[in-house]
Amino acid sequence: MIDLSLNSDTRRHIELSTGIPFQKIIELDALSIDKLIEKKNNKPLEIDYLPRDVRLPSRGGVYLALKRYIKMLDVDKKLNKI
Repeated sequence: MIDLSLNSDTRRHIELSTGIPFQKIIELDALSIDKLIEKKNNKPLEIDYLPRDVRLPSRGGVYLALKRYIKMLDVDKKLNKI
């Protein structure tokens, strides 16, 4: 078994996100942890097995978050002015 050392903030965040006490996580195997998380969320975990291009990490919907989408009507108006 690997000897891990995490600070108290990291342990607290793990407990908050999983809903499982950190000491219990250490004692359980991975499948048991998955089952407890599924039970907490009332739905099965979805595991993404697709290969990812590590050169282009996903940053989420940046344009959506910054409200920078351009409407096609605005594009048409600008093209008509040319």
